[in-house]
Formats: sequence, structure tokens, C-alpha cells
Amino acid sequence: MGEFISKLITDNEKVEIINSSEIKGCSLFKLKEYQANYQMICESFSINFTEFEQIFGNFKNQNEFYLWDTDLNGVIDSFELFCGLILFSDCATEDKIKCLFELFDFNHSQSLAFYDLSFMIESCISSCFKMHKLGIEIPSREIEQYLSGFFFQGVRTKFNELMHFANNSQEVKKFFKFFKINPITQKEKYEIEFKIQKDLYNDFKNSYINSEGETYLLSGIEPQKIINN
Repeated sequence: MGEFISKLITDNEKVEIINSSEIKGCSLFKLKEYQANYQMICESFSINFTEFEQIFGNFKNQNEFYLWDTDLNGVIDSFELFCGLILFSDCATEDKIKCLFELFDFNHSQSLAFYDLSFMIESCISSCFKMHKLGIEIPSREIEQYLSGFFFQGVRTKFNELMHFANNSQEVKKFFKFFKINPITQKEKYEIEFKIQKDLYNDFKNSYINSEGETYLLSGIEPQKIINN
């Protein structure tokens, strides 16, 4: 992200960007319903037009499908699609981030690997660009470099830590403001910081240092070595 979001804002500060998607503004209940339909109907991470009609019912509109199928290969990326639906739903911001977290928690461990986080951010950015018809290349390397300033590559990230990132990253705040995505509320901020402190205390209780001075966390599926960048 880094310079990328600032340049995006500068280049488009005099342009009124419009969300062209018809599926924006859905409720948390609808989000869950669409995701359940997708899991039941689709056998891969791509969605063709027939599957799209079956998932969304009332939104079986070719214009909506081709909003996402920008390379015109007949399928759309399910991660981009659901990132867009989540970000522009009418859910509370914490619920949106929770939905994103669960979408990219591929092994259901209640944690995300560093490259899952990077993939999630790229998918979110790509979905916003497609919904607003912005043909801009996403700088994957820059996103990874930016995230490495917040997350250790050798340690999986918990939901509260992702919320903490969303609450404190100036680039995320700029991104939310530019695309008119509701920011985290003051109440959510207090709750996030409380949960973070609680998690830090629990991690301290569940960690050990081996004979070589390496620190391991015992929580999760297996001990995680903390690797400094």
C-alpha cells in the first residue's frame, strides 16, 4: 500500500467515483446466505454466469456479472466478489472485518498466515477497483512490504490483531475514506484494544524461550516460532 493509496487519492481527487455494483448494501444475513449458496453450488474459486444467477437470484444481471469479469473469460473470482460484497454491505465495520477474516481463514484455525493477509488485502483492493470501474494495476510487492511493518511473517495473525491493524493503519483509513466505507467506531476501538491486551497477556502465559533464545507461542495447532523481520 504505502505510496499507492496516496497516489490513488491524488490522481482521483477531482473525480467523483461511483460504485456501479447492484449488490452493494446487503445485510449480514444476506451475506451469509450468498456465501452458503456459493459453497453449495460452486466446486472451485471461480463463478460462471449460470452459477452467479443461482447464487444471487434477483441480481441475475449480465451487466453486474461483467462488472467483475473484466478479462471477459466467462468466470469471476469468488474472493474479489465476496470482498466487495462485505466491504460495501450495511454491516458494522467489525462484522465486515470478521467476515473477511473468516473468508481467508482457509484451514479454520482462527488465524491467518502472512500471505493470506496479503491475498486478502489485494482481493479487497481489486474488488473496490472493479466496483468503481478503476482500471489500475495493484502493486503486490508494495502491499507485502507495507504489511511486513505490522505483521511477523512467521506468526499467524488473530482476528483482534487484524482489527488492531485496521484501526491503526493510516493507509487503511485513507482507503476506507476514499471509497466511502464506514470507519471503525470509537466503541469498536476501545473493544479492540481491550481484546488485544487480553490476547497479549494470554500469549505471554503460553510462550517459552528455548536454549537458543528463540521464542515460541504454544497457542494454535502447533508451536509458532516468532521470526523477527
